[in-house]
Amino acid sequence: MRFGGQFYDLSSRIAFNRTDMNWGWKIALLYGSFVVMMLTLVFLCTQQEIPLVTENYYEKDLNYEEHIQREANSRTLTTDIQVKYNAQSQLVTLVFPNNFEQLEGEILVFRPSAEGEDFTLPIAVNEKKEMFFGVSEMRKGFWKLKINWQGDKKIFYKEAAVVVM
Repeated sequence: MRFGGQFYDLSSRIAFNRTDMNWGWKIALLYGSFVVMMLTLVFLCTQQEIPLVTENYYEKDLNYEEHIQREANSRTLTTDIQVKYNAQSQLVTLVFPNNFEQLEGEILVFRPSAEGEDFTLPIAVNEKKEMFFGVSEMRKGFWKLKINWQGDKKIFYKEAAVVVM
């Protein structure tokens, strides 16, 4: 190279280390490490167990029209079911409307965070149309009550949340 009338040998001025990688190898290493990271994430995700909320979800989907009818009937009630939780006595109280003579059905006590803790209770009310059940055996946390009930041959549905302390 000619500079100001003199020739300079650039190769003697620049110390080139043979262990340096050129940019092509760096890009290949970057892409390779990305692929390894993604394959590791895919492997870890496939090992994760994801339980279904309900085992028979297909049958429940087929009966969804009845569920819609239950919710529509519940919206027509003048007084809705009242759900009360008393932390001191560890009791949940359900107060049903008084204008029904015959009440029957079931309550699914559902814990969204743990599949194996769900249980079902039959509806059994006293003369004041109240039902009580204890929560002392239930773990603390969020629970959903899914109440499917029938009053005077008409079907209803109510969903309520209870936080057990």
